[in-house]
Amino acid sequence: MAWSSGSGCVPWAIGRKAIEKVMRNQPAVFLKLLVLLVPREMKVEHSQRVKEMTDEQLERSLALIEEMMAQREAGANAKVIDGVPEPVPALPPPSRKARAQGAKERPSRQWPCG
Repeated sequence: MAWSSGSGCVPWAIGRKAIEKVMRNQPAVFLKLLVLLVPREMKVEHSQRVKEMTDEQLERSLALIEEMMAQREAGANAKVIDGVPEPVPALPPPSRKARAQGAKERPSRQWPCG
């Protein structure tokens, strides 16, 4: 069966640990897999969009860029509130009866795709 996002089967949840293990233990293999994901050829074309813009479009674009820069600067100068987390009491452990009942209702471990 081919893996697809619409099939309801999520291989990423199953294979994530395997991918992380390969990344740690065999970095050369992991990098080769990443390289295989990149297309061999990529066509890049230059366009003259800025030269084709009218004066009004250039002025609006500059105004938007200046506004974005001002927002970024305002965010960098924002006040930070220092706080201390309050301790929250832990919940009591489940009773023996609740643990036994939970073990009976646990579903069997099967692959989601069958």
